[in-house]
Amino acid sequence: MDRTPAPRAFWQHPLWWVALIALALNDHLLKGSAAPAALTGKLSDFAGLLVAPPLFAYLLARAQVPRARPLGWAAVVGVFAGINLSPGFARLVEGALGWQIWVDPTDLVALPMAALAWRLFAARSAPRSLAAPRRAAIAFGALACIATSPPVEITEPLPPGSGQLQIMGRTESGPPEDGVASEQHVVRVRRLRPEVEVDCDALAVDPRRTVTRDLFAPAERWQLGHWQSIDLRLEGDRSCDVVWIEHEPNEGEEGAGVALATFDGTRGVRIELQRNDAVFGWVEAWTAGRLHRGLPREPSPAPGCAPPALPVQWSETLLRGEHFLEAVEASPDGCTALTVTAAQRRWPDVPGDPSDPEDEGTEPGAPPMDPASEAPASRVPESTRTLYACGVPAVLFEGFAPELPLEVTPDGRWVQTTDEAEVSLRFAATLGVDEEAGDLRFSDALGFDFALEPVAGCTMANGCGERVTPLGVSLDDPWVAIGDDLWAREDGPTAEVVALLGAWDASAIDGACVDGAGAVGPTVQLASRTITLAPEETP
Repeated sequence: MDRTPAPRAFWQHPLWWVALIALALNDHLLKGSAAPAALTGKLSDFAGLLVAPPLFAYLLARAQVPRARPLGWAAVVGVFAGINLSPGFARLVEGALGWQIWVDPTDLVALPMAALAWRLFAARSAPRSLAAPRRAAIAFGALACIATSPPVEITEPLPPGSGQLQIMGRTESGPPEDGVASEQHVVRVRRLRPEVEVDCDALAVDPRRTVTRDLFAPAERWQLGHWQSIDLRLEGDRSCDVVWIEHEPNEGEEGAGVALATFDGTRGVRIELQRNDAVFGWVEAWTAGRLHRGLPREPSPAPGCAPPALPVQWSETLLRGEHFLEAVEASPDGCTALTVTAAQRRWPDVPGDPSDPEDEGTEPGAPPMDPASEAPASRVPESTRTLYACGVPAVLFEGFAPELPLEVTPDGRWVQTTDEAEVSLRFAATLGVDEEAGDLRFSDALGFDFALEPVAGCTMANGCGERVTPLGVSLDDPWVAIGDDLWAREDGPTAEVVALLGAWDASAIDGACVDGAGAVGPTVQLASRTITLAPEETP
């Protein structure tokens, strides 16, 4: 039997015919109907990448082109990726084939269909006896791949749904006669990075002061035609969002400039790019009060405004177990250097009794030996290291006696106990603050209240691009200020010193920033050192 070398007889596979029928029905019936544009567009992409590669590879093989199969797949996949990534390349293909192409990088999710087609339609010989089905497949497949959708009357898109931002073009005087949008404009869209969180109340009041430029991801470039739209939804777990949009003017036009558009889960928002002769502008068309013109502003602190102290940082993992705190030294950069030594067994001085023959020959200061035990090993040299605590004042550590071991507990408390007193230092965890009636107050397990007040005119951006406002902290009686952000009080046998490690209010944070604010909203970090005298023994 005579055979023609070709890619697999794809016309024999039922899945290829299913994809071909879906492609034809979608392009000529569903598109332009009430079916969602996102659904019909993706259906064409998935079906087309099953139909086109084997068909084009077969035509190359018939034309005696070497390595027809890989070339066929590469050509189809390359053109598909190019028109969805490059507006310029899309315009070239439009001019060559008469297609109307919308640049949409999300269409690339259909690329696995090309890999599936490669696997299903593997190379083998095609029997000549199947000439009729083969010719039908080639004719109908070529028609479905080359033919464009019939012109449809362009009508205004459906209103945006809740939690949706719709960016739409209104750049012509009315619907074009041929039903195809002739004008195309490049719009740059920047979204907040996925790890960014924002204060929705602050965002609704003034997004330009709530978020900074560093919190946005790189721009995506979209082709926006007349009455075409870019539909965006809330990302992840956010209940509100903001998008930075820009218009790139064509030659002889004026750009619409820069704008921020906010939206949340309560309603839909539409922002339109509208033309007035050669001038373009961003206009609110659905839900007012969500368009803010201009770039995000970097906060400008007042002269002499001190930056907020952000979370306490340690040079290494906090200690655990018994240690000796040999030395404490404050440095000008706001860090405290702690010289610590891992606790070793220190024998108390126990003099031996010379009259006891069992003690003869023992070293002075060694404890009595248990005859059943082995002799103690030589003392291992102590390992001394320096630990830096940035943002923690040195005065908190100065209550510990260097000659006595202190225990660092798993919950972060530093405790040193003697017969006379117990010294305890606790680094409070980051404390959330409740806002009630405009008065910021907080009471926690440390056992006291404190009041907070934003430092006027001192909002700024930290190194992560987060917007942070320092908070001033005050403590009432019986607390007495003993220094900057230090207070003390006495209550019978107990004396306590409290240090403010940091207090700030963040309206936008970057969850991936290790040196950032950590949480949206007011935050306070404290440390408390307590000295409690042991009760005197009664005779």
